[in-house]
Amino acid sequence: MTASLHRLGAGAEAGLYYTNDSAREARPDRRDEYYLAEGGGVWWSTGESVVRYGASIEAASFRDLCAGRDPRNGRPLVRGAGEGHWAGQDMTLTPGKSVSVLWMAGDVEQRAAIEAAHHAAVERALAFVDAEGLVTVRTGAGGSEKHCPADLIVARFAHFTTREGDPNLHTHCVILNVAGAPAQARSGRYSRSSHLTIDPERLYEYQRVVGAAYRAALAQGLRERFGFRYREAGL
Repeated sequence: MTASLHRLGAGAEAGLYYTNDSAREARPDRRDEYYLAEGGGVWWSTGESVVRYGASIEAASFRDLCAGRDPRNGRPLVRGAGEGHWAGQDMTLTPGKSVSVLWMAGDVEQRAAIEAAHHAAVERALAFVDAEGLVTVRTGAGGSEKHCPADLIVARFAHFTTREGDPNLHTHCVILNVAGAPAQARSGRYSRSSHLTIDPERLYEYQRVVGAAYRAALAQGLRERFGFRYREAGL
């Protein structure tokens, strides 16, 4: 699956659920290393209400947002903030194995070009998720009204190997369960909060489409950089 989805756990500790290898599974205090060891992470934000787009991620800020708290002052951003707050949704984007093998075999410039094409494809996929409203926020009685968030906050973590050390270029896009409330939601009867929790239901429905958007953008980037030709998947 090009775009794989994984629901995170609750609270600040949910940011530590990935491990780099089996040895680290027995070391809970090192679980965040899988996220932050390979060059750290980068924020992606459509509204910059809390984090700045393109800024480097600090582990403490990431954990605060996993708990629904404002990393600037520790205050709750959404109802239910704290260790019981659902942290968010991980959407991992991974190219075909051949791309990772080419990356492994390439020289410094070739690796940089492949990484650039991958990162641009991730950007396109996230923009598609936002433009198509695949992650929404709810307001109204019983959450009956859905809105596109004014600020979708995503922590991006790029990695280049599997837990076993095999080449595996991929990016974890952690969609935080804290999103900017649109103007109509802030002025509504049932919600005047600046931030709301997310609903990723449509993201699951369109999971394969998101993967296709990523693959198409990656293929275009590699064709422009290397002149590669492609055949349709499955042929």
